[in-house]
Amino acid sequence: MTVKSESSGEQGVAPVASTEETGVVEEKTNSKSDSGLYVGSVDKAFEVLRILGTSPVPMGLSEVVKVTDMGKSSAQRFLHTLTALGYVNQDRETKAYSISAQILDLASSYLGTEGLREKATSIMRAANLQTEETVNLTLLDRLSVVYLLRYPGFHQISVDLSIGSKLPAFCTAPGRAILAFMEDGESNWILEKSDIKAYTPYTVTDKKKIVSTFRQIRRAGYFISNQEAFVGDISVAAPVFNFAGRVVAALNIAVPTSRWTVAQVEEKLMPIAVQKALEISSALGFCANP
Repeated sequence: MTVKSESSGEQGVAPVASTEETGVVEEKTNSKSDSGLYVGSVDKAFEVLRILGTSPVPMGLSEVVKVTDMGKSSAQRFLHTLTALGYVNQDRETKAYSISAQILDLASSYLGTEGLREKATSIMRAANLQTEETVNLTLLDRLSVVYLLRYPGFHQISVDLSIGSKLPAFCTAPGRAILAFMEDGESNWILEKSDIKAYTPYTVTDKKKIVSTFRQIRRAGYFISNQEAFVGDISVAAPVFNFAGRVVAALNIAVPTSRWTVAQVEEKLMPIAVQKALEISSALGFCANP
């Protein structure tokens, strides 16, 4: 995932969908059991954590069994083990299970990767104050982008997200900005595995057309998504690089079509997005002109 130079040539309709609210992204993958290294019990343990983590209320053993389609004894063993490890709590009276705060230990390690969160906070806040619009920092997580930092705009926003939400990489501005600066083999793999479908009437679903945007993104240093993920949402994103020149994140500014046009976003917000992304990259040790 090193920065590519264009001089070296190429190598190689619903307004807000439920994926926005839940942060769930569909992924097209091969059978998990294809590899002999795959451990099914680990998968089941994480499935229990995912179920408990998304449930608004504690769940009883029978409910976990029903949702996970596990046998009662298996579900009970997984719940007991996760409780013993501290990742699940069990109410002494109701015997219902819920996810514990200890799971945040894992999340905090992820959020603090490479000091990105710490170094980006003040820069993003400045961009938020300067534009009065929503500013986000996202990372690539397999086939999706996950929101690491978010500063909501001062006006009513058309799309409501929270830290930890996930969206498909292929149809979002930050996702496209990241994919464009990855090695061809990596970005092609992500597109191949992604469930490429239309989330709005404006979503580009032709893989060749998506790939064709990468060269222009690398040349310009940004990408503007016009309602590809959500109707009524325009987003401009620029890549963030680490000290080794590898793309590690993307900063984006999102605005509603009720107040902005694509031309206005490109003229007024694009320079800010690019500059702030560069400032974060510099804070991570990246040198644009070695």
